Amino acid sequence: MAENVQNPPVEPLAVIGMSCRFAPDLDTPGRLWEFLRAGGSAVGEMPDRRWDPYVTDSRTRDILRTTTRKGSFMRDIEGFDAEFFQITPREAEYIDPQQRIMLELAWEALCDAGLPPTSLAGTDASVYVAANSNDYGRRLLEDLDRTGAWAVNGTTFYGIANRISYFLDAHGPSMAVDTACAGSLTALHVAGQALHRGETSVAIVGGINIMASPALVVALDAASATSPDGRSKSFDKAADGYGRGEGGGVVVLKRLSDAVRDGDPVHGLVLASGVFQDGRSDGMMAPNGSAQQRMLEEIYRRSGIDPGTVQYVEAHGTGTQLGDAAEAQAIGNVFGPGRDGDNPLLIGTLKPNVGHVEAASGIAGVIKVLLGMRHGELPPSPHEEPDPGLGLEARGLRLVAEPTPWPRGEHGMRAGVSSYGVGGSIAHAVLQQAPPRPDRTERPAAAATGRPQVFPLSAASEQGVRGLAGSVAAWLRAHPETALDDLAHTFTARRSHLSRRAAVVAGTTEELLGGLDALAGGEKSPAVALASASGFGDGGAAGPAWVFSGHGAQWSGMGRELLTTEPVFAQVIDELAPVFSEELGWTPREAIEAGGPWTVVRTQAMTFAMQVALAEVWSDLGLRPGAIIGHSVGEIAAAAVAGSLDRAEAARFACRRARALGKIAGRGAMAMVPMAFADVEQRVAGRDAVVAAIAASPLSTVVSGDTAAVEALLADLEADGIQARRVNTDVAFHSPHVQEILDEVRQAAAALRAGTPRVTLYSTALADPRSDAPREGEYWATNLADPVRFHQAVRAALDDGTRVFLEVSSHPVVAHSITETALDAGVPDAHVAITLRREQPEQRTVLANLARLHSLGTPVTWSYDGDLVDVPAVRWQHKPYWIFPDTAPEQGAGLGHDPQTHTLIGARTTVASAPVQRVWQTELHMENRPYAQSHKVVGVETVPASVVLNSFITAATNEGERACGLRDIVFRIPLAAHPTRVVQVVLEQDKVRIASRIKRDQESGGVRDDEWLTHTTATVVHEPEVGARPMEDPDVIRARCPVSWTWAKVDGIFRTMGVDGYTFPWVVEELLRGEDEQFSTITVDHTPKLHPSSWTAVVDAALTASGVLVMDENSNVLRTCSHLESLSFVGPPPPRIHVHTVRDPRTPDTISMTVADESGAVVCEARGLRYVKVQDIGSGAVGPRDLVHELAWEPVEVPADAPVPSQALVVGGAAGGPALVEALTARGVRARAVPDATAIGDASLTCADVVVVAPEALLPGEAPEQAARRCAQLLVDAVQQVAAVPDERRRPRVWALTREVRAGATEAALAHAPLWGAGRIVAGERPDLWGGVIDVAENAVPQQVASLIGALPHTEDVLSLDSEGVTAARLRQVARPAEREPVDCRPDGTYLVTGGLGALGLEAARHLVEQGARRLVLIGRRGLPSRSRWDQVDDPAVAAQIAEVVALEAAGATVRVLSLDISDAEATARALDPGALDMPPVRGIVHCAGVVSDALVEKTGAANLDTTMGPKADGAMVLHRLFPAGTLDFFTMFSSCGQLARLTGQVSYASANSFLDALAALRRSRGETGTTSFAWAQWIGRGMGETTGRATILEAESRGLGGITVSEALRSWAYADRFALPYAAVMRVMPDHTLPVFSHLSVTDAGAQSADAGGVDWATVPAGELPELVLKVTHEQVAAELNLAVDDIAIDQPLLELGVDSVLTVALRVRLHRCFAVDLPPTILWSNPTVRALAEFLAAEVGGATADAEETDPVAGLPAPQQGSGTAEQLDAVAAAAG
Repeated sequence: MAENVQNPPVEPLAVIGMSCRFAPDLDTPGRLWEFLRAGGSAVGEMPDRRWDPYVTDSRTRDILRTTTRKGSFMRDIEGFDAEFFQITPREAEYIDPQQRIMLELAWEALCDAGLPPTSLAGTDASVYVAANSNDYGRRLLEDLDRTGAWAVNGTTFYGIANRISYFLDAHGPSMAVDTACAGSLTALHVAGQALHRGETSVAIVGGINIMASPALVVALDAASATSPDGRSKSFDKAADGYGRGEGGGVVVLKRLSDAVRDGDPVHGLVLASGVFQDGRSDGMMAPNGSAQQRMLEEIYRRSGIDPGTVQYVEAHGTGTQLGDAAEAQAIGNVFGPGRDGDNPLLIGTLKPNVGHVEAASGIAGVIKVLLGMRHGELPPSPHEEPDPGLGLEARGLRLVAEPTPWPRGEHGMRAGVSSYGVGGSIAHAVLQQAPPRPDRTERPAAAATGRPQVFPLSAASEQGVRGLAGSVAAWLRAHPETALDDLAHTFTARRSHLSRRAAVVAGTTEELLGGLDALAGGEKSPAVALASASGFGDGGAAGPAWVFSGHGAQWSGMGRELLTTEPVFAQVIDELAPVFSEELGWTPREAIEAGGPWTVVRTQAMTFAMQVALAEVWSDLGLRPGAIIGHSVGEIAAAAVAGSLDRAEAARFACRRARALGKIAGRGAMAMVPMAFADVEQRVAGRDAVVAAIAASPLSTVVSGDTAAVEALLADLEADGIQARRVNTDVAFHSPHVQEILDEVRQAAAALRAGTPRVTLYSTALADPRSDAPREGEYWATNLADPVRFHQAVRAALDDGTRVFLEVSSHPVVAHSITETALDAGVPDAHVAITLRREQPEQRTVLANLARLHSLGTPVTWSYDGDLVDVPAVRWQHKPYWIFPDTAPEQGAGLGHDPQTHTLIGARTTVASAPVQRVWQTELHMENRPYAQSHKVVGVETVPASVVLNSFITAATNEGERACGLRDIVFRIPLAAHPTRVVQVVLEQDKVRIASRIKRDQESGGVRDDEWLTHTTATVVHEPEVGARPMEDPDVIRARCPVSWTWAKVDGIFRTMGVDGYTFPWVVEELLRGEDEQFSTITVDHTPKLHPSSWTAVVDAALTASGVLVMDENSNVLRTCSHLESLSFVGPPPPRIHVHTVRDPRTPDTISMTVADESGAVVCEARGLRYVKVQDIGSGAVGPRDLVHELAWEPVEVPADAPVPSQALVVGGAAGGPALVEALTARGVRARAVPDATAIGDASLTCADVVVVAPEALLPGEAPEQAARRCAQLLVDAVQQVAAVPDERRRPRVWALTREVRAGATEAALAHAPLWGAGRIVAGERPDLWGGVIDVAENAVPQQVASLIGALPHTEDVLSLDSEGVTAARLRQVARPAEREPVDCRPDGTYLVTGGLGALGLEAARHLVEQGARRLVLIGRRGLPSRSRWDQVDDPAVAAQIAEVVALEAAGATVRVLSLDISDAEATARALDPGALDMPPVRGIVHCAGVVSDALVEKTGAANLDTTMGPKADGAMVLHRLFPAGTLDFFTMFSSCGQLARLTGQVSYASANSFLDALAALRRSRGETGTTSFAWAQWIGRGMGETTGRATILEAESRGLGGITVSEALRSWAYADRFALPYAAVMRVMPDHTLPVFSHLSVTDAGAQSADAGGVDWATVPAGELPELVLKVTHEQVAAELNLAVDDIAIDQPLLELGVDSVLTVALRVRLHRCFAVDLPPTILWSNPTVRALAEFLAAEVGGATADAEETDPVAGLPAPQQGSGTAEQLDAVAAAAG
């Protein structure tokens, strides 16, 4: 057909980019196309929790029961990458998800266009966005008490467009369009007009629709507009309304000529568009076919396009009978004439696929059409049966029913797209396929030659970069034919370069994939650079300071590779040939090819040649200097590159200068001295032949002069312990040697004419580095003769803001000096890149440093040619941001939570805090308990643990997580349902807790923060793994569990001890018990009405049945759960379950369970469920104040009549040994000294004699850690020799002498320290032959020591002797004000954890991340397999370690795992070298490495000591030397309390731990307050506590040492840090301990003291006065028990929060019983947690007793008889009920 040319069309618009998101998860045009082509449907149920606030609100709950709940819903609409868009989490919550999604879509569309989004800053780029649903914003604005300032822009339509413009800094038109469902085509039309009028050069056009509220659905249902099944049946016989959908799309438009000029991709053309109105019709919502027809006719007439040339129309097609009929008639009347069955107009719509996305429907149709044109195909429009009443065939129309090739016409593929709004707006656009692209210019591909290129990636965070790398790698594997040139061009020229950058250097696809995999996996690779730039984009950043170093970079072969690979390098080298040939007789190329000899003449001249050629290479790669510094001869090249000197003239001067230097060769030397320049000047003062020549850095100076003089200086320095290093030269530069050639140099410089440099040029020759003195004449004499002031020049650059340096040389010579200068200047974020490195591939070294420079934010003008490819441009790092509306309080059932959900999730609010808190608040009382049946424990109605756990899971999943579990669950105190409580579930990041306060009758005075009592805490785990290992065959388990218990038997035990009832109706069918395991089968009636997916009942049943394993028939102690290590489940809860419960016999109070459905599939797992006695409830809340102890010393009396030993053998050869022998002899003791323990067996010793082990601390040249082994071994040898004496009556006692260990100020103390630990263990194993340890101070005299040997009690651990007398070691609680705040981890620091893959190391790593660490190095002897193999790991232990590392990374940390023997000093130094580590400076260390090698002292050998001392002592010393005192924020070492309790078999372990304790003291003496050695008790279920035998645990407890939980340990860590303790013993003190070291930690029953109630006769108190008086007395008694003033305790403050633990609970019960003669059950604080609540309970009891007495007893005025507390005796069995 011929075109109507009456109105020639205006210039077509090019669609150069597009992006989309549609239901359910179609997040790219490619995924959308595959979905459409397959005829997919996105229809599904309304997502869980989307409308929960309305479901739980009684005002709306019933309405929603009949509301359409099906539609096409997107997943993760609450997810948003706020960090990418520089939006705070708090503001993000107040931004409508439509705005958030459109921000991301706009970015994606611009990247698809190859238009770097940051390039639009300051341009006339425009934004046009359609939206018509403000569900989210309307809710926020109506919630008046929470509406914040962010809602102003965050909740509006205009904000959608304006926020995009704001972020891009675009200055063109920016507007929102609302014409209902015609909105996005209207936006397209308005944008097109602006483009045609020249108002904008690029337009971002889109539409968005999100259903955040059910309100509009309710309205549309009322209008009968929606389909009951949520599906749009467009043009279908079954059409019954439209199905709503969610989604959005964006296209980027330019004028076609502009797009062609700019080389943009063109997806298709917009030929014409128009927007009209229905006008008055049958109703405002009714379709008007006549108006639609007029619109189509007018648009095609105006544009001059014949409708007959259109092959396809993407119809509006909502699926309503009226709408489809009107549209089919209009389309048929306009496009149908002249068509027949062989040439019909094809029609379709994507609404049956993705739903009606309303304001976004038009742009969705445009994207579908463009995709069809790209593929030359039309996807099907799903339908069951076309509506015959529409007469499609008769109108010349055909509905596309299957993938159909797009018919071609004279003008290629053409289509129309229609959108009609419910208010009458109607719009249409005409699209045409893109014109053919120009032929691609043939060019040699880099991949064909293997030439490496740089492939940069960037994001707003490191996680984003690594995620993007993974996406790119996956894309490249799917598109292996992609040319690397195209990828390099796309990444460099067609992407914005953001603040977190990485770059991969690769020459082949395989290399690129290897680099991408390493980057994605967090592995280190020489081909990958990763760093942070200072800003978002390249704009305004300065180039690096180029540093041209001096003599010493030469090497044979330098430059050879670049001559063949870099044409500009060869060009400069050859350009210099005439000058070099004329001046020196050889050319630079000849020197490079010859590779030497490197005489001073050749070296100096070639330094210039290489530097200017390398500078040209950098310039060719797109790098420009921000400043320039030259060092000695490097100043010549620096001046030339800066434009101050002509390159040829500079070359001639360099040659002549070099020739002059040759005359003084062979007579001098230079050396690098690790001292400041001024100090070296003082050192060489008076020496005529050596001078300080180069100020290299604040810590390094180069000296220069006569060879002999330099050697003599080095010898003197070495004698003082200063290691200097000779420089490889025989010329004494910058010394008096050069005086004889200065005139020749001046003459050579006379011809130079210096111009103004083009860039800042610092001087290293003059005192003022910023001097602008011309680089000519006398300057060059000064340059050679005077000292090089390199340090000062670098410092000036740093002070002027330079942070990146580039050393332009053949090998790095001054990079280290630059780093030292930066650190001295307090600039830890300075970076130094290099150009070449000796013997390394040259081209790749240059490119690797270009990659690094780019990653650091250096601007690079990239010049890679190629075509744009659609490789992924961004990997969003979504976090949930959502504010649910507050709902009105309910009366009766609910009060914020719906009991039928089995949760305590009530009305939600968001607390403005950092980080943001989500809070769900409700009221709990007896009538709205969220569980089915009563659950009383000792008379207290108690919320079961399963309800609390379900509340936590629900809170976390409310934040958008599709699957989550819990870990580190601490049950501090049960939650009672009476009296009425206000309950909050609080979610803060990944931490969740439940707290309550008692609701007071009058709360007008406000609520104090300290009224809240935290009951349970936990950490949320995202996407936990469940069922990694299947449950064992049930029949096999049954065979191991032969003992059957009926539930009636279990129930009887429960009821006997006061557990009355179970919370849900489940039935235990079988319960079989074996040795430390149990198998049960349970049927559960679990289905709540509104939440059929609730696991509460199943978890309750499984936990309750599992708890039976900690019972036996004779149990007489009530227990309940205090801690749960982890809980996770998957899928819907099954109605019948098998539960396999196991326990470790070493920890019989701790169990784990696995739950499987009837098929055997594991559906739920719980690990580490610990039970405690009910009277111990609150032990999980024991505060650090009760656990953390420091070492103190108290005087010890020496008996005046102490016996004097007959003989003494002094073993070990200590320097003080002869003096001690002399002193003992003076006391009448037959004493002698022997070198080792072998003499003990030969001596005729008796039990009245002593052996004194007194080793020399440090032998000449001996390291402290080696000396420590020797000293410990000597003690062991001595004990073994004494033990071998056959007659017990002849065995002497062994004493050990140490020197200054208590003071801890010398390395010698480290050598003796193991004797403390070893001696304590010997005291425990062999008290019959042990005497003790005496630590001798420097000021003690031998006579004092001699007087103590044998005279002191053997029960003491360690005794200290100084001029003040004898003191003994004691532990005491820390009772003084804190000295500082705990040290937080810096996000810009690196933190090392040795033993980092062990249980304690991983806990420490998690703790560091929680304290702010973002970069971790986990060091383990075995490491982990390569990340690419993590998915294949089948070793459960390794898999668990991998899971922990992944969890750390998910928490925001970058984790590097090193396989390393920490005791290997060289390997450790290499691995932790800043260059090798490629991470920020190390700021903190946690030394957890440790190995146990248990053996009794009589069996302990050198191998045992080596095994334990290696990782602990040797490893600690390696780190101590690498990171001296003062270089770290903290150095935390993990020691052990085992030695304090004298645990059997731990001689070697105690020796190693005592060494750590002494090392902490040593570092503290050197001024580092951040070093602490933590002597831990066993961490229950972790580390050594996980592998320690039950006998050892019982032994420790019997000696007073109780274990601690992980949470207690971590809280104690932070607590001890506040006191800057060098040594902290963290332990739970057990009753009945006897060891002297624990003597100040005895547990007393304070309640047994008199409880003075002021002589109150409660029976005589008038009823009206009773409550007030009871409150007063209770307040006083509680204060007395807590040793606090009455005013320090608020009457509504939970006592648990004041530190009332299990012991104090018992004491308080006894005290109050004696005061009031009332029995208080062990559970009293569950239901009465405050002073006020206790007083009300006591008043009721006292009042009730008085009333009873008045009725029955004629002597009513007498006090009620005192009764014993019988409640505790009633608890004579185990209550393992999970709640």
